[in-house]
Amino acid sequence: MQRILEAFANDALRVEADVGKRSKEHQRVWEQGSKLQDELEEKLGQKEKELFEELMDTMASESSYYAQERFIYGYRLGVLMTMEVFSDPDIFVWKGMDRT
Repeated sequence: MQRILEAFANDALRVEADVGKRSKEHQRVWEQGSKLQDELEEKLGQKEKELFEELMDTMASESSYYAQERFIYGYRLGVLMTMEVFSDPDIFVWKGMDRT
């Protein structure tokens, strides 16, 4: 646990998924999106390409905010679940009674 806390304190905690380990389905969808983006860019003029790039940047920013919010929400949920587990650890211990 100490290593995780040190990484957290030094802003070195890796929280993003390793995109090099995409599932086959994820990789297929990513490649399809990349192919469609290339095809669309070939058909656009310079002004439309700039508008498209601005749209893609805006969508990426929104996606980043959403991912951050999901991470925080999930982290908070995990901590609440942990608190609940530790709130009454004695429920797992037999109290003065024979289990049989």
